Amino acid sequence: DLRDGDNISTFYNKVINKFPTLILIESKAGLKFGGYTTNTWEPTSDYKKDEYSFLFSLSNKKKYSIKNDHIEYAIYGRNDCFAFGDGFDLCI
Repeated sequence: DLRDGDNISTFYNKVINKFPTLILIESKAGLKFGGYTTNTWEPTSDYKKDEYSFLFSLSNKKKYSIKNDHIEYAIYGRNDCFAFGDGFDLCI
């Protein structure tokens, strides 16, 4: 059951100019995971800095803090996806 749908424009309509954001995702396999950022999401094709962002897995009970040398590339947004990390560690 999709509470908010799976359309990227719906995501941006819900998060633009709202911060901080906690994103919770449940996969079709039932895995629960997500990310947190204190920055704002925008579909601008630019990275944004956030020293407080992190990824997490509720299924594995783990938190993955951002590395100090990657703070400048904490989140990334464009009109067809959003991502955490400069390697798109989590990309939807």
